[in-house]
Amino acid sequence: YQRRVRGAFVVKISFPAMISQFLASHHLVLKSDPEKHRVIKTSRRIPKGTTILSSNSLSSIPTREVQATICNQCFQPSEKLLVCSVCKKKAYCSQACQKEAWVQHKNLCKDFYEHKTNATNLTRDKELTLDLEMLVQVVLTLNKIKNSDKKISDSLNVEAFDSLLSHIDKHNPDDINYYKTIANRVRDFLMSKSIDVPDTKTLIEYLGKFRCNNFVIHDSQLFSIGEGTFPIGSLFNHSCFPNCIPMYEGGSKQRLISIRDIEQGEEICYSYVDGITDRRERKKILFEKYFFDCRCERCGVSDSDNSPLSSLDGLLSRIPSDRELSEIEGSLSKSPLTSFVAASMDRFSPILRVSTSKEFLSCFDHLIVSYLRPCTTAIQFSRETFKRISPRLYEYIDRGDWFQAVDAAKYVLVIYMLSLIHISEPTRQAEISY
Repeated sequence: YQRRVRGAFVVKISFPAMISQFLASHHLVLKSDPEKHRVIKTSRRIPKGTTILSSNSLSSIPTREVQATICNQCFQPSEKLLVCSVCKKKAYCSQACQKEAWVQHKNLCKDFYEHKTNATNLTRDKELTLDLEMLVQVVLTLNKIKNSDKKISDSLNVEAFDSLLSHIDKHNPDDINYYKTIANRVRDFLMSKSIDVPDTKTLIEYLGKFRCNNFVIHDSQLFSIGEGTFPIGSLFNHSCFPNCIPMYEGGSKQRLISIRDIEQGEEICYSYVDGITDRRERKKILFEKYFFDCRCERCGVSDSDNSPLSSLDGLLSRIPSDRELSEIEGSLSKSPLTSFVAASMDRFSPILRVSTSKEFLSCFDHLIVSYLRPCTTAIQFSRETFKRISPRLYEYIDRGDWFQAVDAAKYVLVIYMLSLIHISEPTRQAEISY
């Protein structure tokens, strides 16, 4: 409904009661917001390392790269996988997982993959495969939930998914044409099997929601293993200075874990982008993919601002000279990176002992002023340096050069620690992408 505020009409959005009640049971309050559409705030203080809430996926799919090495149902790695005898595409760690997956997989199996591979080639073959299967699975899941006795968690997922924004009017024409192609193929496939399927316009809306809301699923080592639709998790907003992170139990469950103490009344936010990305690149990614201009604590400051968060982005965006990069890229044990890592670990230790946002920023401000701002260390902290060094970590591991690998791993860890991915002892694993 609409209400008048100082002569202007403001749209106030009402949310399904079931979602509000579920969040309230976790001491969270869902409210409409004129700029963000919605915000979720905590009604109590949340200590660092707390699981704020858990929710199930509406659908999850392993990426093509790992389908032959992990169970396609529980997403756990296994050396002996049972391959589907019909389609030869899906594999499972046990008969129990295979039986559980068959409820959905029987509708796809060989027919789906033959239908898909006979389709006209697109430039996004890899993306096409994932989007086709995700859309089919979501349609089948929604049909199953709506046509059966619903569990509360299933109903919640349907309500939450229906409430998500697709921003379909903001997607570029090429993307809309791509969505139409996917939607028409899915309709053709499901109708050929006499399965109820929404109209093309609704399927395009679903694909728009996937683009703006789906998650990359990581394993315990933070490697990407799949994509998932987690409607409850998608209700939470972004911040480049987050207070929680999403973690996963296989492909079916998502947990939001606090990474610092969160005060009563504070909004719960996680980061949609990599924390080491500088402000300009973060804002570009967020605007192009999620269609909003980020105004969080890290982005809502000017370049001339002398705050610690502004200084952080200034350091990240520095571009070292070729001479400086070649010096750093030499033997890590002899390069300036080694002393940088040792000194950073020593100076960062006091920050690990604080809990609140205010205390963290105070400690971080001191770290920048006294240590990071000088040119000799700012070069090591830049994103360009990180992009050169981080791939070396896996090169060293692959060739068994363990001493160099340890030095590179320490450097990667330090950069993320200094990029505000500060993690308490119970939650060491953050969403890191190398």
